[in-house]
Amino acid sequence: MAGETTDEHNYRAVFTLLDQSYAIPPHALARVYTALATVKDVRVTDHLVRDASGREVIAVMRESSRTNSRQEIFIDPRTYAYTGFREVVTKEHQAWYDGTRYPGDVIGDLARTGTSVVDAEGQKP
Repeated sequence: MAGETTDEHNYRAVFTLLDQSYAIPPHALARVYTALATVKDVRVTDHLVRDASGREVIAVMRESSRTNSRQEIFIDPRTYAYTGFREVVTKEHQAWYDGTRYPGDVIGDLARTGTSVVDAEGQKP
């Protein structure tokens, strides 16, 4: 994305990979999380938070002064699977398409409640 730093790009790349991939083998997922740990200013909450579905999850987050928001990647504390994300406003600002945004406003929230792998197109788990 134009104007983003290397760390912003790397965080976005990991988020996109997690969000768009439904079945990641555990050894590959460990490598993705290892890569995420190298991104500057990434923090992990010291407590579990609730996602959009109400589950308690680990939140891995990074703030962006460019977007005035914090993106939180959610991870299941038992399986370490990606379970969703949330984006929260960190600084009051004008969004050209929907007016003023205030700190604490949630501008994106998604919970992945289940995934499965099947053998053929149209097959149901």
